[in-house]
Amino acid sequence: MSKQVRRSRTSFFITEERKYKYSSNWRVMVLSLLMFGGSSLLFYSKAVNNDANVFYRMLFLSSIIIGIMILFGIYFRIKKTNYLIIDDFKIIIPLLGFRREFTTIPFVSIFEINETQVNNGHVLTLYFENGKRNIVSNLLSNKNEYLEIKKLILTKINERPTSHKNVLKSILH
Repeated sequence: MSKQVRRSRTSFFITEERKYKYSSNWRVMVLSLLMFGGSSLLFYSKAVNNDANVFYRMLFLSSIIIGIMILFGIYFRIKKTNYLIIDDFKIIIPLLGFRREFTTIPFVSIFEINETQVNNGHVLTLYFENGKRNIVSNLLSNKNEYLEIKKLILTKINERPTSHKNVLKSILH
């Protein structure tokens, strides 16, 4: 299990920090690279041996660009492990892709939560004062971690002072 729990003493509070691995699945990345690599070879051969070569050249170029983006994703995945971190006061969500910044969301700033199910995955959308961020279940190690994170967020929001509770527009079941 990738969950790590760390207790630290910060000023007058004792905080408990939970860390969850949050990154793309290796299998999906490798299969995508193989698929777009194979399609670029197919489109290249079609572009060379066909009258409609402009169309196939565009498809070839698109496949190459997507393949290069997947290679960058694999490089970033190897270079650094991202963690979603939850403590008593905030949640820290890493950005994936080319930007390597984290978003820190204090629980008191969350005013709406939505959950969307797509196929076998879930997306938890947190709306807060500075924007919105998604937590995607497929980027976690397993579904139980996603359910635990959802439960922790709802628990932390319900522990807020009553002046902040009435701001929350929707809470998940």
